[in-house]
Amino acid sequence: MLFCFHAITGKELWKHTFAGEKSRKHRDNSFASSTPTSDANHVYVYWGGAKKCTVQAVTHEGKKVWEVDLPGFRSGHGFGPSLIVHDDVLIVPHDQGGRGSLIGLECKTGKEKWKTPRKGKASWSTPCVYRSKSGKDQIIFTNYEHGVTS
Repeated sequence: MLFCFHAITGKELWKHTFAGEKSRKHRDNSFASSTPTSDANHVYVYWGGAKKCTVQAVTHEGKKVWEVDLPGFRSGHGFGPSLIVHDDVLIVPHDQGGRGSLIGLECKTGKEKWKTPRKGKASWSTPCVYRSKSGKDQIIFTNYEHGVTS
């Protein structure tokens, strides 16, 4: 579920419920470990299970705009990657056991802009943006098996 609360009163404004498969939970993890992100137009959520993962954009009023399904997440510790937005691209770290990828989706449509396939183990790190002295931005991903990727 995704909840929206009034920032001053704490009153629940809306709730958006998502379908999902039943998953087992590692003792060091919770089902609420992936963090949504937002921009001026949408709130973006990312959740997953062994069969499939889903990225979804909803309006600030809680209405679904688009949805993209990705392959299931393989890991002994469960799902937990978090998204970021950079310019008009939603950055999706789908770095997971065996057949992962780093993906950029258009914020407006969910259409894939780029994809970098990866083989390796799961990672739950949140990507970040590095701006070089020349002013060029780079998306930085970390993974204990791959190290740092930009």
